[in-house]
Amino acid sequence: MHNAEISKKMRIRAWLLLTILGLAAGIFLFWLTQYSAPVGGSELTVAEQTDLGQAITQPASREVFRFYRIMVELDPDQRQLKGVCRLNLRNDQALPYQELYFHLYPNAFQDSQLTPAPPAAYRAGFSPGGMDLTEVRVEGMPVKTEVNGTLLKIWLPRPLLTGQSTTVEISFSVTIPQAAYRFGHFNGVTMLSNWYPILAVRDGAGWHLDPYSRLGDPFYSQVSDYEVTILLPADQVVAATGWVEAETAVSPAKKRIRLRAQQVRDFALVTSADFRVIFEPVNGVTVYSYYLPGHESGGELALQAAKRTLQYYNRTLCPYPYPQFSVIEVPMEGFEGMEYPMLAYLNSRYYTSKFSVRDWEPLVAHEVAHQWWYGLVGSDQYREAWLDEGLAVWLAEQYLRDQYGQAGYQRNSSRLKKATSLGPILRPLGEYTDREEYYALAYYGGSLFWEELEGELGPAKVQEIWHYLLWHYQYQEINTRLVLEAVNQVTADDYRDYFLARLGGLPGELTVGKAQGPETDEAGPTTASLPDTWALEPRTGVLPEDLGSYAELVNQEPAEIAWPEQSPGPDLIIKNLSLIERGEQCHLIIQVANLGDQAAGQFTVQVENEAGVIWQQKLAGLPAGKVYTFGCSGSFPSGWVNVDAHNEVAESNEQNNRRVYSIDR
Repeated sequence: MHNAEISKKMRIRAWLLLTILGLAAGIFLFWLTQYSAPVGGSELTVAEQTDLGQAITQPASREVFRFYRIMVELDPDQRQLKGVCRLNLRNDQALPYQELYFHLYPNAFQDSQLTPAPPAAYRAGFSPGGMDLTEVRVEGMPVKTEVNGTLLKIWLPRPLLTGQSTTVEISFSVTIPQAAYRFGHFNGVTMLSNWYPILAVRDGAGWHLDPYSRLGDPFYSQVSDYEVTILLPADQVVAATGWVEAETAVSPAKKRIRLRAQQVRDFALVTSADFRVIFEPVNGVTVYSYYLPGHESGGELALQAAKRTLQYYNRTLCPYPYPQFSVIEVPMEGFEGMEYPMLAYLNSRYYTSKFSVRDWEPLVAHEVAHQWWYGLVGSDQYREAWLDEGLAVWLAEQYLRDQYGQAGYQRNSSRLKKATSLGPILRPLGEYTDREEYYALAYYGGSLFWEELEGELGPAKVQEIWHYLLWHYQYQEINTRLVLEAVNQVTADDYRDYFLARLGGLPGELTVGKAQGPETDEAGPTTASLPDTWALEPRTGVLPEDLGSYAELVNQEPAEIAWPEQSPGPDLIIKNLSLIERGEQCHLIIQVANLGDQAAGQFTVQVENEAGVIWQQKLAGLPAGKVYTFGCSGSFPSGWVNVDAHNEVAESNEQNNRRVYSIDR
């Protein structure tokens, strides 16, 4: 064989070897940048979790980053709170931000003549509250600010353009009034509602800067992610929006708790050294009941009422998407109950009365309904209070009617009668003359609106309208005009005159973007084309401990990311697992995703360990590209989760259905 021939063959072999190595390296790098279901308990990076969640569950136009990281110290005896609120904000709107506005709601409690709390709340005489700001920085630099009552205006050092991010840091202290109110401290219970600087909403109508009125819930907010760390006395029991990620003893007298919540409109918390807690699971959600000593019976009744109503709305509306829900006893004047994300305040009067669970249900059913109408689908509670309150009343009445029959519940006939004679339902809170008119119109007038619509269209069609709104506007906001659009879309008719006749008018032009279905830029399907089981997807990826790394993540300019094509057919995976240890009990939060391009039919999710199956749930199905979040409680510190455990679905990839979990001890 000639040397030239040998040299030529050697060159060919070297070229082939380099080509194979290059292809292998390319495949390896591609694999590193794509999602695969981890095996053996390995976790996705933060960027992978966040980006995958957006790619699967949200069109780019819905990508919003509002991340609050709040670090505070609470002294309940002195009624003082101090700390720092850091907001990382990405501009998701077409217009740049030249300035930002924040609500400083505690300042509404500074003056005895202006406080929204009723006189009865100040049982020991008027006690002022308020918020003081010590420093405001944007991107680490001091900026020009102005405080006017309950509003803070911040001039940005440069315009915040579409897609850009900035970080605002506000150092503040709060004096909590000694008051039996939703914001106050009384009899050892500290109620913190609307207690931190809250970014105001800007939409097509401009900034919403309405005052803290004495009537109703004068709030309007958009969904955000929260990490709240609170240092407080070691004997305090905390009930809050979100779940406890860590609890650390700082000293014999103090502890530090870190809480996390994602895709919620607000962050409320209540603390007391006297709280007792019981909990039970329902539909994969852990329901907690916090009550005061001697009120064991009321605590149990509140728990059972919350379980029943949550289960009912899971069936009639859509699955509740968070891992927990709490009902909390509070000494509160002015309200029987008050809704916040993942929890409800309930008036102590109920706990001291000889009530049955049947007596609790009207109140609890109303507050739980707000987890859908206010929580999942938001609205301007100052300008259009009828939207969430009217729906909550009507849904609670539906629940009672379905449970006990037409004669099994009592309606407030006097308020219903007033609702038909007091004029327009649609009005801002500042235009109601008194509390009675507000309740009659916003609550019962809003309920009558849906009752009459159901009488005209039938229950199935009205439920289809609700499903249409939930499907299109989950974690967004609606207004009256968008509800009209939904009614017109579902009925293929024009109901403008119906709205005008019953509401007294329509608000200005549309201020919220057009609806986009989760899988299309078109108007999207009505519930006639929805799957039997469909899910809402809050982001539940774990965020890093260090704020800087999160800020770097969300401050990156939008980049084109090459996502893998959807698998042909259904492809079920365990997308995320979170395990929370509570003494002998564990709470496992499971996210199942369908990465395929076709819907998956009925399948079973099982939690297993060496001893066998310890928990399972059967799901009716999961659409392509959708995520379903649920949870289970029990004593299982380690094991694995299997999706499609019985091989009921023919998947494109049958090798990615298992994921291991454990608690490090």
